[in-house]
Amino acid sequence: MRRNKSKDDIAKLVRTEQRKTRKRYTCQICCMDILPGSQRMLYTYKSSAGYITFSNHIHCDALLRAWDKKIRIKDDDAAPADATDADEMREDIWKQVCSNCEFRREFEPDGSYCSPEDIPHCPYCIQKVLPPSMVGAALDSLQENDE
Repeated sequence: MRRNKSKDDIAKLVRTEQRKTRKRYTCQICCMDILPGSQRMLYTYKSSAGYITFSNHIHCDALLRAWDKKIRIKDDDAAPADATDADEMREDIWKQVCSNCEFRREFEPDGSYCSPEDIPHCPYCIQKVLPPSMVGAALDSLQENDE
């Protein structure tokens, strides 16, 4: 009997939690360090190979969730966004939000334009994309990881 290997190899999300970081991790969305002492989102998946965990900055995770809910163009049966959608998220936000940003030139010290890679760490972008109830926590997370 042959088994459908691709069906068995699909990782399933088994746990999501917010944790205080004790050591340095890398954010799966922006690829920057999550510093010890700051908060992070932890996702644990189970596949046929075992358990896999991913960590995200609180503010990067919030941007990804807000983008998935408000901006992303998707089918009704599409899976919720995860870190593999980060490039698409940055490009969409860059095109739809940053193009009208009055602070766009001020973000870089030399006066150059910011890029899609700057989006997860731009306080102006966070304020424009996230719901007002989440902005304070996201800005705190951004500040914790800039120290």
